Amino acid sequence: IVFGNVIATFASKILLKNYPDALAVVGEGEYALEEIVRKTLKAGNDFSEIPNLIYIKDGKVVENKRVPFHLDELEIPSFDYMDDIVKANGHVWIEASRGCNSRCVFCSRYPVRMTKWVPINTDKVLAVISELNVRFGIRHFRFSDDDFLGTGSEYGMIHAQEIANGIIKKGLDSLITVKNEQVQRNRFDSSQAS
Repeated sequence: IVFGNVIATFASKILLKNYPDALAVVGEGEYALEEIVRKTLKAGNDFSEIPNLIYIKDGKVVENKRVPFHLDELEIPSFDYMDDIVKANGHVWIEASRGCNSRCVFCSRYPVRMTKWVPINTDKVLAVISELNVRFGIRHFRFSDDDFLGTGSEYGMIHAQEIANGIIKKGLDSLITVKNEQVQRNRFDSSQAS
């Protein structure tokens, strides 16, 4: 059993107390999950070098080093099951950035990523939107970003504007949804045209 996401990040020790043979991936899981699969396929059980992992070994909790995922390593996602998602009227979530510049005590954003706001390359974001729109007819894109506009970042609004302008330039018929606290009415005019 591998636990992940926010619950594992904040309650890993509780989960491991109840499931001592499980692994808890804290923070971002790309590196950890890939390495867990590699180790498991090789019948290995030495998890000491896998980042972002907490587990129990010899009755003691082991907490490996936390490492943020380098967003420049993101590939265009697989669309293997997209036809099934479209047929089921499923929602399509995409991301254009990760992290947040704020440190609000009530929020899980910073403890999960442990970095400030970091944008994903605009060309990659637009490639995903274009592929989903042209190939699958998807029009409604929901951004899962913690902070789509990169609040407090010099590049945040520019990044969002580049995405909006790219959608317009490509002539994509689309609707974008971001978290409501991310909307700045007077600063994001191009998005209305897309």
